[in-house]
Amino acid sequence: MKKFFILSAVFGGVFLIFNISRAQNPFNLHFPVAELGGCNSYDACKAYCDDSSHAGACLNFAQKNGLASQSNAGAVKAILEKGGPGGCKSETACKTYCESGDHLDECVAFAEKYNVISPEELKIAKVVQQGGGPGGCRSKSECDAFCSQDQNFAACLKFAKDNGLISSEEAAQAEKFGGKPGPGGCKSKEACDAYCGAPEHMDECLKFAQDNGLISAQDAETARKLGGKPGPGGCKGEECKTYCNDSSHQQECFQFAKDNGLISPEDAARAEKFANITGPGGCKGEECKTYCNDSSHQQECFQ
Repeated sequence: MKKFFILSAVFGGVFLIFNISRAQNPFNLHFPVAELGGCNSYDACKAYCDDSSHAGACLNFAQKNGLASQSNAGAVKAILEKGGPGGCKSETACKTYCESGDHLDECVAFAEKYNVISPEELKIAKVVQQGGGPGGCRSKSECDAFCSQDQNFAACLKFAKDNGLISSEEAAQAEKFGGKPGPGGCKSKEACDAYCGAPEHMDECLKFAQDNGLISAQDAETARKLGGKPGPGGCKGEECKTYCNDSSHQQECFQFAKDNGLISPEDAARAEKFANITGPGGCKGEECKTYCNDSSHQQECFQ
């Protein structure tokens, strides 16, 4: 539940030399990738691109294949030409530098200048910058450490609620649990995701979710029906959201959803109707949510 992972958008996500394991659509890649030194796996390509001497080639590849947005590309070019915060030249170096609370101001300024994080993420980063997070934490690792302790549950939940890090529904669920562990004793989003991602724990996790009002009986039944099988393009978990946000995969995703009872025919027809329409400001998919949450764009989005 500890929803302070948004801080990673400042302390890790702006340093995008080419973190291929988090690329917009890894399923478009075919190994080996000749342009990236012949790397034959996501990890190998990431290792290749974390070497600053390869950054130019990796940036060109990312732009050519739609793996880097214009703003991300601008941040990467700045890092290549001048160095990022603290003069860092690679994802690992930049992330290490910015995980220190001592460098928060510099790293937030860099993220804001190159428009790498959303207005909501920037707002939270500035809250932490001005007054510190729960317990005075000033980095993701510090906040995670503080909020992983049961006695700090109330303070962390209050911070999350006060700063819009969780919805009212999520807050109500968190208060209901009062910091008690989830399936298998998990106590963080990463730990619970890892535990419940194992097929042998599916029934236990679905029962826990259903018993505690986290999932409807219908959704639980749908999950059991799928039986842990991979989604479109072989995706699993959060990968499916990224995969299906790519307009080139929408028909495949709609068909998968219809075939498996995940979407009604009416909803599928509505989604197909808008599949090829570009939203306000040229946005597509999840980009539209970020774009339209900016108050300066709301009239345009309403229209």
